[in-house]
Amino acid sequence: MTSLLCAEYIEKYGNKEVEVTGEMVKVEGSALGLKEGDRITLDMLIIGMLLASGNDAANTAAFAVSGDLEAFSKLMNKKAKELSLENTSFVTPSGLDSENHYSTAKDMAKLASAAMENELFKSVASSEKMSVSYYSAESKSNITVYLKNHNKLLSMLEGCTGVKTGFTTKSGRCLVSALERDQSFLIAVTLNAPDDWNDHIFLYDSAFEKRESYSVKNKRFSVITAEGKRVDLKLEKSDDIYYFFSGEIEEKIYLPRFVYNENLNGCGRVDYILNGKVIESRNIGI
Repeated sequence: MTSLLCAEYIEKYGNKEVEVTGEMVKVEGSALGLKEGDRITLDMLIIGMLLASGNDAANTAAFAVSGDLEAFSKLMNKKAKELSLENTSFVTPSGLDSENHYSTAKDMAKLASAAMENELFKSVASSEKMSVSYYSAESKSNITVYLKNHNKLLSMLEGCTGVKTGFTTKSGRCLVSALERDQSFLIAVTLNAPDDWNDHIFLYDSAFEKRESYSVKNKRFSVITAEGKRVDLKLEKSDDIYYFFSGEIEEKIYLPRFVYNENLNGCGRVDYILNGKVIESRNIGI
């Protein structure tokens, strides 16, 4: 959540440089190694969080985005509400234990799915190795730290694109992963799972064994222009749809009876509905 909010801040306000204070790095656990007086940009903090689980990077990002930890906690919970994380409460930007800091596997899956839609977040979460460069107050020079992603699934599992490992004494080993394979995108989450690498591989293998395919029915359409001319249209993407839950797919077509101009690309769409939920939408055009 902290990395996602940091990435969204960059998109909105730019990639600012932060001067690290003693209060920012006063946190236990795994760290990037930041010290008071260092200067580092927000995108480097995201790398430090996602690859090295840097709690100092998370705290520094929280201060940079919101001014203090309490304000950032409110921002995290506001975003959680927007994403319908129904059983989640955030307190610490690093994920360290706190009485009112908790979540569920389902909510973590929702959050990961949203985070992976952010290009900056995804580019970092999917990288096995990256470097972090920042100004070191101690050496009075710019330094570069080379990091290896703690997420071993990136090298163990073909198509793995993220997302994040986690550990606290109370929570045990936690892992949120993402897989892109054969036109399918899946998220897996395990909490307090000692054998999480193999658990995730098993979960993905099991999912693909149950995967179904659907051949789209409606591929060609037509619409009338304001001048009374009939124009033939087609589905812009007509390959099979893959899904992982049983049920019959319904096609719902949205197309105007007539159009006022000749720019017809994307003038309509087809929603593919499974068990009452839209699992994919495809545009209609020339």
